[in-house]
Amino acid sequence: MAGVKDPQVQGSAETTAQPLGDDFDRLQQLILGPDYSRALRSIAAQSETDRVAAVVAEAIQQRAQTDQGVQQAIEPAVTASLDQMIQKQPHRITNVLYPIIGPAIRKSVAAALAEMMNNLNDILSQSLSMKAWWWRIAAWRSGISYGEFALLKTLLYQVDQVLLIHKDTGLLIAETNTESVISEDTELVTSMLTAINDFVSDSFKQPGSRIESIRFGEHTIEIIVGPMAVLAAKVKGSVTPALVNNLNETLEVIHQRFFSELEYFDGNKTPFTEAQPLLSTCLLHKAQEKPRRKPWLAYGLVSLLIIGCCLKFGYWWYAEQKKADIVQAIKKQPDYILINQSQTGKQLNFVLLRDPATPPPEALLAAMDTAPWQVGIEAHSAPLHPTAIQTAPEPTAGQRWRELVAKVQSTRLYFSVDSNQLSIEEANKIPLLVNSLESIAELATTLGIKHHQIVVTGFADPSGDPTANAAISRNRAQAVADLLTTNGLSENLITVWGVGHLNALDMPTEDQRIVTIQILSSEPASWTP
Repeated sequence: MAGVKDPQVQGSAETTAQPLGDDFDRLQQLILGPDYSRALRSIAAQSETDRVAAVVAEAIQQRAQTDQGVQQAIEPAVTASLDQMIQKQPHRITNVLYPIIGPAIRKSVAAALAEMMNNLNDILSQSLSMKAWWWRIAAWRSGISYGEFALLKTLLYQVDQVLLIHKDTGLLIAETNTESVISEDTELVTSMLTAINDFVSDSFKQPGSRIESIRFGEHTIEIIVGPMAVLAAKVKGSVTPALVNNLNETLEVIHQRFFSELEYFDGNKTPFTEAQPLLSTCLLHKAQEKPRRKPWLAYGLVSLLIIGCCLKFGYWWYAEQKKADIVQAIKKQPDYILINQSQTGKQLNFVLLRDPATPPPEALLAAMDTAPWQVGIEAHSAPLHPTAIQTAPEPTAGQRWRELVAKVQSTRLYFSVDSNQLSIEEANKIPLLVNSLESIAELATTLGIKHHQIVVTGFADPSGDPTANAAISRNRAQAVADLLTTNGLSENLITVWGVGHLNALDMPTEDQRIVTIQILSSEPASWTP
């Protein structure tokens, strides 16, 4: 029957028509189980970034153990980032480095200043000692400078050269030395050190052991052995524990920074150029510590300086006292009127007037101890006590007052052109003038005159301008006032004026260069003339 279909044939056709993909999925589930599907869904839900982040640390660590590809790939980006941050935000770098650099700088400066002061103290303490002179002679005989010889005598140790050697191959990796050391064939030196160490190990049947130091002359080669490198230091002097500790710390830092380079060392020294600063830190030196002694020499020099200053001051004070005693002795001498005094070095010069009846100044000087001064006296004779013929009865005190005032006010002291110094002839008037003024002062007390004043007035001729005339006229008046006070008159009684030039056409020019003295007083009403 063509219109009727077989049911078996129809089911078989429908099954064949289903997608083959469903059968594959059912097969995967039967073989792998339901966990596989969940794993696939979890992976599909994660981003590529999350999957890389989960394994990046382990990948970098694994690659770093193989070669330096990761460091070389990251270095440009890190360097560029640091440069950009320094340019844009320099204060951040400063803030980060400040806690490290600040204390380091202060410590370095303090250490440098302390070392400088210690060296200065050593130089001062030894520069004047007998040992220093002996060292100079020995240095001259040895043909070296005094500084080098003193360094050899006072140096505790000094590291002249440092070699970094690969432990397994015995090849030189890096080196450094001081400027005073002439660098020899370091490759040959390194080979010899390795050969000596191998020879000693083989001879004494102690494999793996190494020589720690080799001494020759005044030098010692201190050898510090690490897991992959050896540090050899050429030391002049004694090797101290502090120096050995410094070498050990340096070698530890080198192993830490250059671990991969040392482990895979193939003879290429280029990666170890950055180890040069580390080796330079081992070039140390230290002077011998001497017991501190008191600087007796400095104390002695300072004491001598103080004593010298005290002696000089004492001598100056003694000389000034002697000078004052000499001047006082001349002033107190009866009938001596001191006109002028001057000093030139240790020479004292005096100009005075004396009565002819008084002893000469040479006799006065002979009786005085004038040391340390040399004294010269220029004396001029003048009648200081003129005798007057009594032709009238003794005048009363009031009459005597008026006579003395008239006598003083009529006195004229003349000066040369453009000068404020009295000539000897005019200076001879001073003694009589002083006597009259002293008598006036005594009569003022007797007559009960409580207020009287001596007015010294100076004048000038018309040869100068008004300003110059006023100045020289006052100087002339002041010179006369100084002579009066020098010879005993009270400074409180004297007033000085300088009036310059007055238009006095009826007076000769020489009569205008004068000094006059006026007496101003308040006379009591009970006077009897």
